[in-house]
Amino acid sequence: MNCVAGLDVDRYRLAELEQKSLMLVTALAPAIGYDKAAQIARTAHTERTTLRQAALKLGFVSADEFDRLVDPHAMRKPFPLTHER
Repeated sequence: MNCVAGLDVDRYRLAELEQKSLMLVTALAPAIGYDKAAQIARTAHTERTTLRQAALKLGFVSADEFDRLVDPHAMRKPFPLTHER
């Protein structure tokens, strides 16, 4: 991770923000559907929890499924093109 000289990354805070990022719920939609994914995001937001906690509470995915589907590091990479123009 790169910073301006003299600054340090607060890795704890960065991880906390990543876990609470509601936009990551989009990774669940293909597997469980938009409505359930939206319900997870609403629950996490309302209860001020993580998406993982909300998803497990609602029972829409297991812990292993969530960890496999929601991988913020993999989501940083560009998607491959599915068709040529």
